[in-house]
Amino acid sequence: MTLAAKNDRAGAAADAYAIALAQINPAKAARFQDDTIWPYFERLRRDCPFPTWSSRADEAVA
Repeated sequence: MTLAAKNDRAGAAADAYAIALAQINPAKAARFQDDTIWPYFERLRRDCPFPTWSSRADEAVA
C-alpha cells in the first residue's frame, strides 16, 4: 500500500465521522474505486443500524 493510499484512508475515516449521517452517500463510486468506503459503512453500522428482517411471518409480526 502506498503512502498516498494510507493518507486517503485516514482522510476518509476522519470525514466519515465528521459529517452528518444524512450526508453520507454510500453509492459514490469513487469511494469503492479508491477503497475508502469502509469507514462510511462502519459509521452507518454504528450510528444508524438497520433492523434485521425475519423470513418467518410469526417473528415479523411481533
